[in-house]
Amino acid sequence: MEPVTSTSYIVLGTALFMLLNSAALAVYAERRVAAFIQNRVGPNRVGPLGLLQPIADVVKLILKEDVTPAQGYKTLHAIAPIIPVVTALMTAVVTSLPELVTTLAAVRRGALQLAVGGIIGGNTFDVLFLTLSDIGYREGSLYHAIGLADLFWVIVGLSMTAVLLLGLIRRERSGPANIGWESVVMLLIYGGAIGYQAWSG
Repeated sequence: MEPVTSTSYIVLGTALFMLLNSAALAVYAERRVAAFIQNRVGPNRVGPLGLLQPIADVVKLILKEDVTPAQGYKTLHAIAPIIPVVTALMTAVVTSLPELVTTLAAVRRGALQLAVGGIIGGNTFDVLFLTLSDIGYREGSLYHAIGLADLFWVIVGLSMTAVLLLGLIRRERSGPANIGWESVVMLLIYGGAIGYQAWSG
């Protein structure tokens, strides 16, 4: 195993910073460009030039009040946020099952390059589906229609990718419960995200 140098940590830190902040910066840039195109003032109230607006968006998302309409179906209103979470999880399980089987088979045969490369390559190919979906979306840009709840899962995915990159650079042989620490952290991030989504509704 090659020694990890300080240059590796600098490159990793820069990549992680860009990766973890890319969603917030993209939303900020989109708002500024939309404001310029529409000839109006963009986000400028939170922090210098509105740079803290993504943090304000996260605080608003966490602290938002749940209002049940008086004339609405209370049961349906309560379970409505759970329906997209369950369907998204079922879709993720069904589409990821072939990758899981391939990865486990590769690990059992000792082909670790194939296991890691298959997952990263498959996920890269999955991201290309967004481009095809954007072409088919008739109301403009698909990315413009993404709400804060979707952005939450983008940030979760970016966080898990950052941990995976750190694990690929660090390459520890074992960790808690005889698995790599990065696997434990990714499971905690994903489980915490599902728990938060179910709790916040």
